[in-house]
Amino acid sequence: MKNTILRILISAILLLLISGIAVSHTGMILGWKTFTQFSDGFFWARSIMLSLGFLNVIGGHNQPTSGLMTSQSAIHLGIDE
Repeated sequence: MKNTILRILISAILLLLISGIAVSHTGMILGWKTFTQFSDGFFWARSIMLSLGFLNVIGGHNQPTSGLMTSQSAIHLGIDE
């Protein structure tokens, strides 16, 4: 698949399905009986996934791309110091 957006969308759906199955399975093993217990389980799973995604984004910005640091500019403003 060469379309990046489609690949990201499919990955997100698969990750959603896998995490939903994992939380449901964990709830069945732990004997959850109420909707509130499952809701709390999905909340914590979502929180962990968002934290991992945030750390992934932050980690990706620390690496310079194409030899430029994030504070550098590729545009010469014509100001000589």
